[in-house]
Amino acid sequence: MTTPPKARAYRINRDESVLAVGQGPQAADESRKVQVGVQKGAGPAVAAEPGEQLFESHEDGFGDMRFPGAAKPARPAGQGPAPADAAPMAERIAAVKAENLTDRQLRMARRIAAMHEIQAASDHEAVVLLRDRGIDPFHRASVSRILSEEGARVQAQDSGATALPARTDRRG
Repeated sequence: MTTPPKARAYRINRDESVLAVGQGPQAADESRKVQVGVQKGAGPAVAAEPGEQLFESHEDGFGDMRFPGAAKPARPAGQGPAPADAAPMAERIAAVKAENLTDRQLRMARRIAAMHEIQAASDHEAVVLLRDRGIDPFHRASVSRILSEEGARVQAQDSGATALPARTDRRG
């Protein structure tokens, strides 16, 4: 059993039909009513001198996005010190401790720091140093990379351990 389609009826009256508009003496009048207007713009803007444009920063369309392997952005002259100089290491470590990161997150940060050859005295310091380099230790890609390398290392160790001893004959 099928359900009949419930189609809505549009323009049931002939007066509302599209075809009715194009017929009769009124059609010529309606076609004349259409007007097209074009307005000129303000004209070309006055170009600044070439010397002024050389040192202006321009927007590239990507905003604040970072790309791996790209050069670090240059700091404009009046923007203040670098983030490493902004606060002493002890304050920054205290801020990371205040985040209440889990032990697992701290271990992963330490491993990622070791992978990037960053010497850190503690797990919290590893988080700070990774963030200074622009590496997010809790990003999925970083974590999956560590886990895949760890899995490959464990499999390499297990392959040697599962070798069976040589068979000996028990015939005496």
